Amino acid sequence: MDVERQSYVFCPHCNTSLARGTYFRHKKIFYDLKEKTWSKEIGKVRKEELPEPQVEGTDGPSCDFDIVSANEPSDIGQSMDTSATLAREDQQSFQAETNVDQPNNDIQMHFTPATAVLDAQALSGFEQSNLFDSFNCDLEDCATEISEQTREKANIQELHECDSEEEFPSESEDEDEVNVVSEGEEEQNMIEDFSERMENIEIKDDEGKLLFLYAYFLLGFQTIAKLSNATLVLILLFIVTFFEAVLKLFPNQAMSALIRKLPKTYYQTKKLVALKDDFEKYIYCKRCASIYKFQELISGVDKSFAKRQIFCKYVAFPNHPHSGKRRPCNYPLFKPYRTSAGQTIFYPKNIFCYKKIKSSLETILMRQGNFEKCQKWRSNINITHCDDLNDFYDGNIWKKFQEVKSLPFLSNSQNFAFMLNIDFFQPFGHTPYSVGAIYLSLQNLPREERFKPENILLVGIIPGPKEPATLNFILQPLIEELLVFWKDGIELKTYSGQIFARAALLCVACDSPAARKVSGFVNFNAYRGCLKCLKTFPYIADIHKPNYGGFDSDNWLKRDRKLLLSYADKWKNCCNRAEQKKLEHQYGVKYSVLFELPYFDPNRMVIIDPMHNLLLGTAKHMLNVWKETGKIKPNDMELMQEKVDSFVGPSDVGRIPLKMASGFSSFTADQWKNWTLLYSLACLKPILPLRDFRCWLNFVKACHILCSRKINLSKAAEAHDWLTKFCKEAESLYSTAFLTPNMHLHLHLLECINDFGPIYSFWLFAFERLNGLLGGYPTNNRSIEVQLMRKFCMLDISVNSSLSQEFSVLLKPGSLRGSLSACYKPVGTDDIEGRLVMPLPPVLESSLDDRMKASIIEVLHQDQVDVGILCSKCKALKINGCVVGSFEGRYHANSHVLANIGTTVKLCRINYFVKVTVKVSLHETPVQHLWFANVNFYIADEFKWWLGKPSEIWSTSLEIYSSFVPIQEISSRVVWLQTDIDFGSRRGLDNVLVISPVTF
Repeated sequence: MDVERQSYVFCPHCNTSLARGTYFRHKKIFYDLKEKTWSKEIGKVRKEELPEPQVEGTDGPSCDFDIVSANEPSDIGQSMDTSATLAREDQQSFQAETNVDQPNNDIQMHFTPATAVLDAQALSGFEQSNLFDSFNCDLEDCATEISEQTREKANIQELHECDSEEEFPSESEDEDEVNVVSEGEEEQNMIEDFSERMENIEIKDDEGKLLFLYAYFLLGFQTIAKLSNATLVLILLFIVTFFEAVLKLFPNQAMSALIRKLPKTYYQTKKLVALKDDFEKYIYCKRCASIYKFQELISGVDKSFAKRQIFCKYVAFPNHPHSGKRRPCNYPLFKPYRTSAGQTIFYPKNIFCYKKIKSSLETILMRQGNFEKCQKWRSNINITHCDDLNDFYDGNIWKKFQEVKSLPFLSNSQNFAFMLNIDFFQPFGHTPYSVGAIYLSLQNLPREERFKPENILLVGIIPGPKEPATLNFILQPLIEELLVFWKDGIELKTYSGQIFARAALLCVACDSPAARKVSGFVNFNAYRGCLKCLKTFPYIADIHKPNYGGFDSDNWLKRDRKLLLSYADKWKNCCNRAEQKKLEHQYGVKYSVLFELPYFDPNRMVIIDPMHNLLLGTAKHMLNVWKETGKIKPNDMELMQEKVDSFVGPSDVGRIPLKMASGFSSFTADQWKNWTLLYSLACLKPILPLRDFRCWLNFVKACHILCSRKINLSKAAEAHDWLTKFCKEAESLYSTAFLTPNMHLHLHLLECINDFGPIYSFWLFAFERLNGLLGGYPTNNRSIEVQLMRKFCMLDISVNSSLSQEFSVLLKPGSLRGSLSACYKPVGTDDIEGRLVMPLPPVLESSLDDRMKASIIEVLHQDQVDVGILCSKCKALKINGCVVGSFEGRYHANSHVLANIGTTVKLCRINYFVKVTVKVSLHETPVQHLWFANVNFYIADEFKWWLGKPSEIWSTSLEIYSSFVPIQEISSRVVWLQTDIDFGSRRGLDNVLVISPVTF
């Protein structure tokens, strides 16, 4: 911060500049709050009427650190010498942190932090209103009173939080300077003064419940709407001042007493619901990534700060033969700050936040129905065919852990399994400041539940600004807790009661760099850079990279777990870095703290993420290869963009943005998925040479099989064969310089599918969305790790059952979107052969004529069937949450589907939907209510597979008569494009319909 620190303030009473502490004492005595004037006498403001400043009971800096008193003796001899020795390497990273603007919120408010009054322009239309004048005056008086109380406490409590979230006073840009808290910062902190305490007002039981409900709802609303704390405080002040203005018109003694008890600050609101930090804080060394508990470094009564500088004690090689190499890290862990009393105190530079698994797991299990949902997989796994992989439970790892050493583990209903993800993201957008998040997902929950944000365990936030070289120290608290879960078990609270539970970490799902740091494997460009096999990648000097060629996967030697752990143990006990590098080259492994888990198998339990491997990896890479080799030219990119924009498809399918002409810049993983599966074949067919197109077609065929919610072993093996063909063809088409480690890892995806089920159960889309959620929270851009942990933990507010039903429904995310679907009450949801079908309004009652009844009976393939005359008719349905609609309605883009008609698959255009009553006469079966789609079939084209599967070509002509298709026979939706295609000498130029299937 380059703002000049002010140590003196001009005092109107003395007509001279005074020290800040003296100025505030004078203001307490000689300033009249009501008259807003200075006086030589005390006047109306008596000293005994002012609130007594206190240190105990106030909420100082977050991290539970009490703020130092001005009267506390300081360690003067230590202060300046230590501050001069502080390392300067934090300067650039902290400048990047503190120079970032606070994110804008969706709700724009005119707000002046110093006075908290409404913008003058916003009030111009109400100048003639006496009511609003009194309202404005009350708000100004209220804010001024808070400001004065804040200034009074500044004499005792010298350091405040900014925006109620700053863990410690921010570092200055110059590492050698000692920070001093200025008057300007205190004015900014007025609205979010965490040190302000609740008034000692007696609250009755009924009033307490009402105030709890009020505070609880506002905190939940803040979390869902992503409001900053300053915005929430302004809302609190507005509500209180508004009701006070109403009471002036309609006096009511009981309401007046209640309004006086409403919270006016963020601290008071949190205190009403007893909301405290439910996570631990460790001191973090930015140089070696080691962590320390506060009690390990700070002695004395007050554990909030140190009286002297403390340095990191970690020694990388304690057994090194040279004494100079056995020196500790010696990185300064604390930052000096000077109070107005002249004291120098030291606060930690970086904080690692860790939330215990037990606490997060209990929060999830305390929600009604969640423990029962954890048991649903038991009924599904018994009826699953052995070759079908529907979810994580059908993989070999889950089946292996049903029993451990002949004792039940996952077969015990009280035991749990986790998936670990660690990822780094940039919360500041365009600023190079990376923060890491450690997530755990509860794999016992159904797939549609386990990746919801409220069901994810955010274990830790890794401080920035750069990724650490090792994660072993960061993961140590997690591993210690997992060992307790595995060996001894832990008592957990659930909604139904208390249980004794054990747990295990079954899967590590990260992108390639993070996976190697977590699980102890070397980088992908190393000699043995594969984390699944021992294949070597020799370095080629001519191309300045390893050779990743050679795709005979049957000849690759798999890693052995015992040998891997033995090499990791040797690496850990090496005396110097040279010995470690030798072992890394020999076996490609380092030590990981995950190896302390007795059941952990790094060969199988570390997955290859298909999202990064297939979509963000090879799909993106091949476009660059074609551009570098001149097979795609700039004008070709513009033609591809025009064709993609002409496609029509379901509204929930993400559109490819207008970036193709500029080189596919900033595509997300979902956009690469849509490009690969839906649009690429139609766009690349007329551009690429035939051999290059066939090579790419092999990759698309594999992705089409793999990117499905369910898969069987034979289909997975087929996808493996297509990937093998793609890699071998790419090796022969392009030089070795264009081969990547992702291509090698393609051929290990089959192993991951066998162990963990379909890729939908373990790819990282859900965790990437969580990164976006964390990065979207408003912060004050300082000490953001603690702020992000707090914001995520407050998700429990919005989903907790503490609110009454009429209020909790308001906190559902859908209630804040204002979508049209929220305005309608669903007619009903039917479960038809595992598909949830819900009609969209308007739904009309109608009747069937004889031809329609005959057509439905013919489709049912039953001789003795009775179909009712009355039916419900609509133009759109939601099938498993996906909209399918009529060609003539508002959902015409969702009107084309593929349906199973006997042994063939036909393209249909939907006209409308009907729900009919069906009774089979020859059987004692109950009456069924079935949904049918009235459709027109497209005529098949002889060149159906001209582009290559999965894209298809159909005639633009429709069959004359419409037919009925059962809803359960609709296999997929499609994106479609009517365009001209040159079929060459066999057919010439013709207008056809190009489609690509989109699964439900």
